[in-house]
Amino acid sequence: MAWQTYKHYFCKNVQHCEYARNDHAYRFSKDDPSIHRCEGNSNDGCGALLEAGKTVHPQRYWLAGVIVVGAASAALGFPLYHYLYPPALSGYGFTNKTTKVDESQAYVQVEIFRSKTARPAVVQFVTVEGSASADADYLPESGEVAFNANEYSKKIRVTILPDEHFNERVEDFSILLTNTQNQERHTVFVEEVPSRRESINTAQALVRNLSVVSMDIAAYGARLEAINAIMRSGSIHDEALYLEYQQVRSSNESNLRRSRERYVELFRDLESVDRRSVFIAFDAWIASLSRKGFTQQQKATVLSKAYFEVFLNHGIMEMDMWAKELESIVPDAEVELEQPRLQT
Repeated sequence: MAWQTYKHYFCKNVQHCEYARNDHAYRFSKDDPSIHRCEGNSNDGCGALLEAGKTVHPQRYWLAGVIVVGAASAALGFPLYHYLYPPALSGYGFTNKTTKVDESQAYVQVEIFRSKTARPAVVQFVTVEGSASADADYLPESGEVAFNANEYSKKIRVTILPDEHFNERVEDFSILLTNTQNQERHTVFVEEVPSRRESINTAQALVRNLSVVSMDIAAYGARLEAINAIMRSGSIHDEALYLEYQQVRSSNESNLRRSRERYVELFRDLESVDRRSVFIAFDAWIASLSRKGFTQQQKATVLSKAYFEVFLNHGIMEMDMWAKELESIVPDAEVELEQPRLQT
């Protein structure tokens, strides 16, 4: 293939030709330059014939550029590739594969080792969620650990966060060495604090008892209100039936009194338990009742939680008022009298 050459032509009258003053050239290959003149108005001398300049070979310049770039790429390509995509490190890993930690601990510390034959390098790591959640159970971390020539062990630290909820199962997350062969992994198991687990177990039992008793207060109160309404209405003309109503009322009054006393006892017992554990137990039980569709008992438990907060903050126990509010949970239409003979 023959190389095509070009000649550059310039305006002779540079003084008056704006195009020439900017060092612009006219390039022609087959055209006759004698028919081309400088751009501009011929009256100012800019329309003169072009003057020949040097001959250029653009393809040769292009080929030379390709050769230079290719040689540079060949020289730099291999180290550049390894810089952008470094090979996975061998001879690095965790001293242990697992660690157990109580959630009360401030952090967990994990050791990374470098074997005697491994070259000094920078190890990259990142935390990965398991059943434990980042920002809830631990603070997510990522970074680098540099090993110098005489260093064969380094430690990284991950902050453990106290769980806001009670979990009976052990939760876990992992620490991954992302640029090592097989991406070495260390698993951290976060366990509930034993003392806190015992505290929450106690709180759960007391809260569930309180929930049942609060519903008893609501039911006995609503029945008493219904019985009193019937007895005040004057609709009972049979003396024996009236006496039977009195007996039922007395039985419900007795049950209500015992339920109120038990309610107060449970408040006192809950007062001695760790407060955080108590409210975790309240929230868990309320959520459980909601899932099961026990609407009235859920409402009674929500009220009891609010009453307990008042009791803790102010030392006040408004049992009469609380019993009335609990009673309102049971609609009149749902009040059932225990004695079938009273249904007329």
